[in-house]
Amino acid sequence: PQALVLGTSRVMKLKPECITELTGYSAFNFGLTSSRAEDWSAAYRFVRAHSKAPLRELVIGADIDGFDNHAPTEPRLLSSVYLRPYLDDSWNMSWGVVARALFGWQAFKYGMLLMWYQVHPSSRPAPKMSFDARGFVLYDYWERMLREGKADRGEAFDKNAGKLRDQLSGRGFDALSPRRVALFQDIVRTAHAEGATVDVFIPPLASEFLALRSAPIAARIAELEAMQIG
Repeated sequence: PQALVLGTSRVMKLKPECITELTGYSAFNFGLTSSRAEDWSAAYRFVRAHSKAPLRELVIGADIDGFDNHAPTEPRLLSSVYLRPYLDDSWNMSWGVVARALFGWQAFKYGMLLMWYQVHPSSRPAPKMSFDARGFVLYDYWERMLREGKADRGEAFDKNAGKLRDQLSGRGFDALSPRRVALFQDIVRTAHAEGATVDVFIPPLASEFLALRSAPIAARIAELEAMQIG
């Protein structure tokens, strides 16, 4: 691709075809679920290292959660054989994260599910999401339910509202992470130096979710909006 989308799951519905229509460049959506600035940096460096053509357009959905100064690095990034080589050795997992990954309730739950599906393969559920060749996400189950008029929007709201009141509430998020800000600024500076146009936006939340975000989140968004990134 000559145009690249970076960000969290909130950019995954940004269609590469739309970017191609606007810019004339082939595009790929490299949005990564629950990602942070180090994920975006690794993805950007990976594409630069493997692309056959120079990047000319970079679109970054700078989700405020990607700059949390207390959130640990995503374990999936640190275990990725493709992306981990594009981070230096200072990015690593704490023993607490390792312990939760190996012995936490999620590890137990998914371990039991894998064993069940091995014994009863017909019970394995169909994937709820998939990606096309240009990185555009298809929420197969949810979008089918929407088309059929069977989607329970209230249930979906309650699930996401619970996350915004809990792990995504911003408790303790008292400053933009200097380390993550520096990585983000490096992406922008490098892209500009190589002749690429960079468009940055803060992905919006649905209006009904805005009131659930805490005062620290609002303050960090204001700081991100005011930050010099070029």
